[in-house]
Amino acid sequence: MTISACSLTGSDESPGDGIEFRVEAESSAPGDSVLIQMHNRTESTNYGINLCLSTLERRAGVRWVAVDQGRACFLALYGLPAGDTAGFRAYLPDTLSSRGTHRFTTTVERQRDNRRFDVSTNTFVIESDD
Repeated sequence: MTISACSLTGSDESPGDGIEFRVEAESSAPGDSVLIQMHNRTESTNYGINLCLSTLERRAGVRWVAVDQGRACFLALYGLPAGDTAGFRAYLPDTLSSRGTHRFTTTVERQRDNRRFDVSTNTFVIESDD
């Protein structure tokens, strides 16, 4: 019984340990593009990712609300080996009406145990280009 419990819980590592997910913008405007990057800072863990499936979210008080980006993505999982970085250029719709603080969130799969978890970027501001 003890062995089973240990194998289920794994190490004390949290699922996102070693993953850095960033957006390379402090502010943007509707119609702009932003570069989102994920860096696997681990020495031995491989992850499955698809940055195209990242969700743009807007801060609404203490909650985060998904923003429709109106894009299509391939439903493929790409490998992110230990030490590698992947990037994706996300285009902000020019019809975007939700100004304010935003971030991207995506799902990552740790391949050694097929465990999935969400990670979020740093925040950035979408402002009117008026």
